[in-house]
Parts: sequence; structure tokens; C-alpha cells
Amino acid sequence: MGPIATGLGEVLHYVVTGAGNDVTELRTIHDWIIKPKMRIKGVAEINSWGGYEKQYQVRIDPDKLIKHGLTFSEVVEAVRGNNLNVGGGNSTVAEGPTPGNAETQMNIDCTGTTCVVSGRTSAETGSAFNCSDTGCPFGPWLPISNAGASTCVRNTFSTPASGTLEMSTGGFVGAFPLSSAVYLTANATLPCPLCVGGQPGVANSGTCQSAAEWSSGAGPSPDAGNACTPVNADGNTHDCGPPPAVALTPFAVNLDPITTGISSFSNASGLFCPSQATGGAFGCSGAGSPNAICPGGNLPPVPDYVEEVGTEAGPLTVTRAPPALWHRSSAFRIQGTS
Repeated sequence: MGPIATGLGEVLHYVVTGAGNDVTELRTIHDWIIKPKMRIKGVAEINSWGGYEKQYQVRIDPDKLIKHGLTFSEVVEAVRGNNLNVGGGNSTVAEGPTPGNAETQMNIDCTGTTCVVSGRTSAETGSAFNCSDTGCPFGPWLPISNAGASTCVRNTFSTPASGTLEMSTGGFVGAFPLSSAVYLTANATLPCPLCVGGQPGVANSGTCQSAAEWSSGAGPSPDAGNACTPVNADGNTHDCGPPPAVALTPFAVNLDPITTGISSFSNASGLFCPSQATGGAFGCSGAGSPNAICPGGNLPPVPDYVEEVGTEAGPLTVTRAPPALWHRSSAFRIQGTS
């Protein structure tokens, strides 16, 4: 280090060596192990010189592109979408509101004002998109915007819906066991392809967005150009899905209980999700040393109680069949964990 005479006076040079390690391995050790540990208060910047940065190169064969009908940009987008790093812990992704005007039908069997709610099959509803039996979708494709990690989500019932409805108050307590299939489309503007040019609720009145109108990390929707039915004026639909190549492994979302009353869950360690190893993951507060979850040096709080409060609909009256036709107004969020 030189004298504190200029901005270059407080520059420390060091060399990383190691027996049996080549220059690529030494550069990797420095960038991924040593460098992060040196990011402490008072250190403005850490730069690397020398060595070779480890790379994975994709060499494209033009003849095979032509054979499979692909373009260079489609390959680039597929590689980029398949190599996104999505961190857990400090989630800043806003909730994805369930698309408006979608419906889910259920059966009810009433004794007085108390009704037992059960799943309704597609044969009973006349459609595969508004039933509540195993395999039925819970709403249309759900867009969740998050820049390059934007997703298009398909929720389906893993077992039939169930519950109890009190007609005198509109109160409901039930279980909606769902399977959530997440597609990492990386389209920040339109996470899901839309049904355009149609009239909401009118069958096949619209068209799924073309390749020029919508694309993901793995190309356009496989339904591009097909006839579709929009469920609302925004063009949300059941008919236009993302390409299977960007699908992640489905996971369970067990909405049990789902209620118009108060639902709560507590855990002294702040662990609320399956396989969650670190308590917290709901933001940063207080003071502390910089860390992976809170780069600014704050400490992640450890909440031990989560509460959701619903609202009863008020007295209900059955006036027509089907006996239970529910229009949903809710939000869906995949909460980050660590």
C-alpha cells in the first residue's frame, strides 16, 4: 500500500496461489470464495486480474438450426432463460391477483342454512375450465411479473374442493388442495400469452398471441394463432399457454383452510414453508453486518405469526342452478424462502 496522498494510495494488491490448482481454478476460488468474504465495511471495491474465467460455451450448428426450424435468437433466449439465478430469502415480488371474471363451480348439499361444499366435475359444469374436481384448473393462466424471472402459473386441483358454507352469513371454511405448475417465461411485460381480439366469455372469439406478439425464453406459445376464449377484457385465458420447455417442477399449494374468517399459523422459529431452513425471509430491519439476505447490513426479522383475515359475503340465497357459482377475487403469491 502507498501513502495516503491520492485515491490510489489505499490500494492493496495480493496474489492467490495454491499447489495443484491451475489459473482457472484459482480465479474461480478468488471470485466465489475469497472476494465475497472481503466485502466488509471500508472496502470500496475488489477487482480481479489474471487467471481465466470459467465459461460454458454453446457452439451453434447452422445446419441443425435450419433442420429444426430455429433461429439464433431463439437459442440465445432459451439458454438465457435456462440459466437465470433466482434468489430466495428476501422476496420483493408483488402478489399476482387472480384474473378477474374467472369462475369455479362447486356442488352444495344443504340442511337448513348449513351446506356441505364438494367438488363439481367437468361433466356437471359442461366445461373443463370451471370445475373443481381433481385436475380442474383454479382460474386461467396466472401472470406474475418479476423482470427476467417473470413466470406464468397454472394452478389445478390435486384433489376435489371441499368445505362448509353458512347461507345465513355467507361464511365459508374449506380446503382447496392445489398443484402449482410454474413456467419461467422471463417475459417481464407479458408473463403469460394473452387471447387478443375476442369478447370476454364468448367461445373462440379471440386468437392466441402470435410469435411476433409474445415470446418466452424458449420461444412463442405452442398455441400461437389458435382460437381462444378470453375470460376478461385483459385477455387472460385458459387456452393460450407457455412452451413446456420453460416449465419448472410442480409443487403443492394447499389452501387449507381457505376461509372468510381468520386463518393463522405460528412458528417460534419463523419457519412456515416445507424444507425452509432459515427463519425469516420476509424483509430486513435493524442493524448488522452485510449478508446474502440483507446486503445493506440489516438483520432479517424472524416473524413467528402469520394471519389472514377474510370477509363474509352476507346472507345468500340459491336462485338458480348451478347451486354454487363463485367468482374469485383473490391474490396468489409464491413467497421467497431460504
